[in-house]
Amino acid sequence: MIKANELRIGNLISLQGKEITVNLNTLERLLYPELKKHYNFLGQYKPVSITAEQLIKVGFEKDNDNVLKLGNCFYWLHNGDAGIFQIAIGYAPVINSPCTYVHQLQNIYFALKGVELPGF
Repeated sequence: MIKANELRIGNLISLQGKEITVNLNTLERLLYPELKKHYNFLGQYKPVSITAEQLIKVGFEKDNDNVLKLGNCFYWLHNGDAGIFQIAIGYAPVINSPCTYVHQLQNIYFALKGVELPGF
C-alpha cells in the first residue's frame, strides 16, 4: 500500500491494475482508511514503476543504454530494478535521489521546478 504522505494531487498511481491520477477522494481514502466506506480500497493503491517508454513520452531523450535525460541537467539513470534521478550542472552531479516510481519523479520535478512534469 502506498502512503498518503508520499502523494500530491495529480500524481500517477495504480488502483486494481489501472493507472489513475490522485485527487482529493484518493487522498481521503488513504488518510482515513478506518472509515467503513473506504475498506474496499485498503491495500489496492500501488505505485507505478517508471519505464523508459513513459519517460520518452514525457520528453526525456536517450543518452545511452541506461541513461535518459531531460534538457541539459535532469537525468534518470536505470540500474537494475532501481532508478536514480540526478540533477547535474555540466557533467557534475549535484543531486542523486532514488527514484523508482512515477509519483516520486513527479514530486522531485515539482519541488525543483515549481511546475508539474508534463505528460503524466
